Amino acid sequence: MTNLVFPDIPRLYTGLAEFLAVCLMIIQVPPSQRRNLLTLPVFGLGQIGLQYLAGTFELYWWILGILLNLIWMFLTLYCCEKLVLAVIFFHQFKLSSSPNL
Repeated sequence: MTNLVFPDIPRLYTGLAEFLAVCLMIIQVPPSQRRNLLTLPVFGLGQIGLQYLAGTFELYWWILGILLNLIWMFLTLYCCEKLVLAVIFFHQFKLSSSPNL
């Protein structure tokens, strides 16, 4: 059991994939329902930084790392979309249930 090999996916790629998934959700929203997208690169860098931070956690904190990433993705959607909170939650759950995430 101790010789299990886990894939070592670079944190940069994981952070980019999560950020691009959020961007795809924002692109689907009509332009009139979007907020200032100039903050989007800041959220992208934050997502990548959060991945590197989560990479320093011990394995038993893995769930905390996932929850932090989900919260960060929700904040990105909340700050970039002028939609009802229920729709933003729908986008978040659609992101988190994606088989490729």
